[in-house]
Amino acid sequence: MSILSRIIRKVKRNLIRKAENEAVDQMEDTVTGTVKGVVNKCPECSASVKKDARFCPECGGEIVHICPDCGQESPLDKEYCSHCGTRLEK
Repeated sequence: MSILSRIIRKVKRNLIRKAENEAVDQMEDTVTGTVKGVVNKCPECSASVKKDARFCPECGGEIVHICPDCGQESPLDKEYCSHCGTRLEK
């Protein structure tokens, strides 16, 4: 086996290992983010959105209620503001 073919084989192995490691890292980030609650689903289109998002990046749907009395954010699935108790409009 020539030196050139050895170098080519070594480079191929390194590229494959690098691609595998990047894929594993990306998968771990996705799983970790989901476990930590970083990702939610849009109630309108079910797209993944970050936990602190106020609007869906895919459809523009509202992710949180803004309380008309205190101005604080509350999740869409809540009927009353968790900060002041005001009934939230749907």
